[in-house]
Amino acid sequence: MGFLKFMLVNYEFFTNLLKSIENSIEEDIKFEWKKLDFWTEKRKILFFNKSKPGLDSPQLNVNFQTSVKDQNELVTLMLNLVKAIYLSFPNYDRYFIGYEHNRSPSSFIRVCKEDIVNALSATNHEQKQNSILSNAIVKQQDGMIWDIRKEEVDERAYKFHSFPKIRDTNWVVQKIEDCSIEKYKRLKARLIIEGKVSKNEVKTIVEKVIKKVKPLNTPKNPRENVPYGNRSASVVLLDVFYKSNQRGTFTLFPNNKYFICMAHYYATPHIPKIEHGSIHESIWNQLEKESIKKIAFAWNPSSTA
Repeated sequence: MGFLKFMLVNYEFFTNLLKSIENSIEEDIKFEWKKLDFWTEKRKILFFNKSKPGLDSPQLNVNFQTSVKDQNELVTLMLNLVKAIYLSFPNYDRYFIGYEHNRSPSSFIRVCKEDIVNALSATNHEQKQNSILSNAIVKQQDGMIWDIRKEEVDERAYKFHSFPKIRDTNWVVQKIEDCSIEKYKRLKARLIIEGKVSKNEVKTIVEKVIKKVKPLNTPKNPRENVPYGNRSASVVLLDVFYKSNQRGTFTLFPNNKYFICMAHYYATPHIPKIEHGSIHESIWNQLEKESIKKIAFAWNPSSTA
């Protein structure tokens, strides 16, 4: 109690001391400091990081988590945050503010330093500043803010949903994930095969696994309006590996001897294909492609299958 009273009596001294410390510390440490400083009941700062979209265009990225239900309030929260971030870290050309929400997809705005300076210089009125910033973002088309879903959804059922175990004598399916998009139910999984098998045997196992994965039930997504329930999946994405206890076993690099192939099932030809198998184009180009009926294989040339 005595120390607390001493701090209250000498509040101005401690405030100046903290500012002095803040100005002298490394920027990465300051990022951690500001994560706490900008943390409010309505937003939890997840991270700061920096990037360079162009050679001379440093950008500061900030991501936060929120459950604010009113979209206008959320936009105001983002605009006020980007101003506060600029005032704390004024040496960047662009400021990217993104958020994660329990009832909408990830959203973001990106604002140029010049636009923030113009807004702050033009007026001291918060709403007018935010109006200037909003107009600049719309003009640059540099933002994406999704609607917040209003309908009743069991968020806990979605968050804690678990898929059934799928296995056979020499293979097992792991890490089943729902990655559905607006019109298509999509499921992704890792297939692990025990013991050496031929390429034809891999194809047979893949066909069996796809038949078992397609009808899996998925809960309603609280963030996005995508297919769910017991309807058959339109897309099944499998990464296939040999079983191993070594680290790095599940990387999709051609020099990984445990990586067998990628197998993508598409129910109909008009379904959009995943570009380069969702991996880097240079790696994708090294894989050997083969299509059998509705399944597109991308074989690792270094695999023994």
